[in-house]
Amino acid sequence: MPTTYTSLLGLALPVTGELSGTWGDTVNDYITQYLDGAVAGTQTISGSQTAVTLSKTTATSLSQAGSGSTGSSQYMIINCTGNPASLLTITAPAASKPYIVINSTSTSQSVKIVGVGPTTGVTIASGDKALVAWNGSDFVRIGASAGGSNTQVQFNSGGNLAGSANLTFDGTTLTAANFADSSLTSGRVTYAGASGNLTDSANLTFNGTTLTANTLGLTNALTVPNGGTGVTSATAYALLTGGTTSTGAFQTVSGTGTSGQVLTSAGAGALPTWQTISSPAQAGGALIVNTTTVTTSYTVPTGSNAFSVGPITVASGQTVTVSSGQRWVVI
Repeated sequence: MPTTYTSLLGLALPVTGELSGTWGDTVNDYITQYLDGAVAGTQTISGSQTAVTLSKTTATSLSQAGSGSTGSSQYMIINCTGNPASLLTITAPAASKPYIVINSTSTSQSVKIVGVGPTTGVTIASGDKALVAWNGSDFVRIGASAGGSNTQVQFNSGGNLAGSANLTFDGTTLTAANFADSSLTSGRVTYAGASGNLTDSANLTFNGTTLTANTLGLTNALTVPNGGTGVTSATAYALLTGGTTSTGAFQTVSGTGTSGQVLTSAGAGALPTWQTISSPAQAGGALIVNTTTVTTSYTVPTGSNAFSVGPITVASGQTVTVSSGQRWVVI
């Protein structure tokens, strides 16, 4: 009975007595060399071809695909270093066998390893490396090397790990060079919502030049050095007047007063008030009417005189002062 070969690695199975005096060649070439390649050997694909078929070699030396289209399937490592113009597809026996596939193509093409059939297989991106194995019906990825460069955050890219310089983490700081959130609207100012997630509002927008607020509320007073009044609230139609109080550089006056009233100072540090004043009344321009009681202290200033139709009473606590050289005539 002649020598047979195993179904997976093609290892020689000599029959007793068959290789008398010549067994060394068979054992060395078709057992030792095959096992050496299956455990640590490399199948190199270095050409521009886009399709390579690896088949089980038996009773002959293992072969390299190189720049050709065929090679031995027993090797453990498949190193793709060529310059294919498109996807490089490697077809291997549909049998139990792991491979370490290294994609070092100079044209940055992906490499796909499939089983005879063909099967769906596994695609290895340019610059990536993968351990694949036969699961009974197809080659599947067992593990993947890290994608991207140092500090780049990795992500799934078509079943492979990849990285991008736009998203990096140095152990302390996460940096995103280009951030997009489809839930946000262009032109709106973004802020952290109640749940901590980013959100925005149509009430506050920015077009790159102008910040627009449809509704503006201040919790704290906007101080005078910052262009404010120091006031936190005011009644509707309140009047703002100059002055200095403990609450800011402006004073507020509530209400609008009544007909005929005027705003009167209540002194330093006090809020002004609405007051009704007694002013001469004219009847058709012929009569001047005055009250008979002086209810507010008054001084006739220098350069002025005054007259009243009496009798006149000066209310308690009030005074009328006539400046030197002036007159107050009561008739």
